[in-house]
Amino acid sequence: MDILTRFFGFIPPEKPPILVSIFPQAAAQRIRSGKLPVIQADKIILGKNEICHFVDVAALFTTKKRYRSSRHGGSYRITKGFTFHLGNSDTVALDEPEYTKGILYITNHRIVFVASRYGFDQRLNKLTAITPYSDGLTLQFGSKSYNLLLPDSETANNAINLLI
Repeated sequence: MDILTRFFGFIPPEKPPILVSIFPQAAAQRIRSGKLPVIQADKIILGKNEICHFVDVAALFTTKKRYRSSRHGGSYRITKGFTFHLGNSDTVALDEPEYTKGILYITNHRIVFVASRYGFDQRLNKLTAITPYSDGLTLQFGSKSYNLLLPDSETANNAINLLI
């Protein structure tokens, strides 16, 4: 517990995790050339005629709502058992970033994020939008969107584009 937390009740925002890729460079080169590699995925259960083409570490970015309250003013004791309070109190909502590490799998039928919390499994044909960034992707499935941080987001984006 540092001094900011102890005296002011302030918790500094969480920093993004450093992600080291586990995806083989030869497979990434194959995706860049326009061909999908076949990856042995032993952690997820594949359906009939389902082939894994991409697996890498990822972090799901979400925001966590916290509330901080502060009180201004003073209290004055008039008599025993009677105290007069002056002032006001404010409650402020704070959105703090939260990162959940996991493994991202892209198959020819699904996109699967395996994590201890906030994991998801979505069909590839339900994908409505992809927004690539330099350090991640935003995948939208209908009204639900997922913000993923990836060590090599360009390769993941290319793999999805080859599949759709």
